[in-house]
Formats: sequence, C-alpha cells, structure tokens
Amino acid sequence: VVDGVLSRPFFYLSLYMRRNRSDYYDSLQRVRTHGAWEDWLLFYLTGVESVAREATETAFALNLLFETDQQRVVTLGRAAGSALRVFEMLKARIVVSIPGAAKELGLTFPTVRDALVRLETLGIVREMSGRSRNKVFAYDRHLQILNDGIGG
Repeated sequence: VVDGVLSRPFFYLSLYMRRNRSDYYDSLQRVRTHGAWEDWLLFYLTGVESVAREATETAFALNLLFETDQQRVVTLGRAAGSALRVFEMLKARIVVSIPGAAKELGLTFPTVRDALVRLETLGIVREMSGRSRNKVFAYDRHLQILNDGIGG
C-alpha cells in the first residue's frame, strides 16, 4: 500500500469470469436479447463476493504461515538475525537466488547462503535449481497458498 492505494490488484474478478465463462457469456447474451440487467448484476456481484472471500482466506492463510515460520526462524538463536532478514525478503519474493538476495539485502554471499541453508533445514525453503552454484530457493508453502487461492 502506497499513499493508501494498493500497489497491485487485491483480487482478480477476471479470473472468476474465466472460471465461469459459460455463465458469463450467457448473462451478457441475456442482457443483449432480453435486457436482463438484474441477472448480469447478480452474476457480477456474486463474482465480487467469491473473489473477495478467496482473497481474504488467502490473506489469513499467509499471515498464519508467516507468523508460524517466523517463530521457527527465531529458534535459530544467534543465526536468527540474518535468517530473519532473508525470511522477510522471501515473504515478498517467494523465489530468490543467493547472489540476488545478497545484493538486495546488502549482506555477504556466505551470510545469505548460510541463512538459506538454515531456512531449508527448518523446512521453510526448498532449493529448486539442483545446481551446486547459483542456487535458487523457493518458499514453497507461500507459493502453494497463493496457487490454492488463485486456482480456488
């Protein structure tokens, strides 16, 4: 949120319309042929309600995940500081490379690498590139919640 305005759409009504494409086109056709504006409005508002409910559920699930995982990171003791910084980045980025995270956070490559290895040990991230160098890590459960919310 910047100046009280969302920087990205909060929910995607077009997704609802795509998932209900047949009803969408039928409603539009009835408006054209029978002037059935009330039916169209009901379809539209049902979509708004459905997408808003999904967005709310997704937001609650993400907040719970972030709180739970943050508490797990805190258990790392002295290593928690840099791991928490990387974790905060993962909340916004979901997928990060060690060099990219080091540059963005102003941390050294070894510090970020060690933090990601610790987060992997906790089961928070997964190394997904399979490479020995320039590894890429994903916050899988975060991505899964977003996919579940979008795929609804």
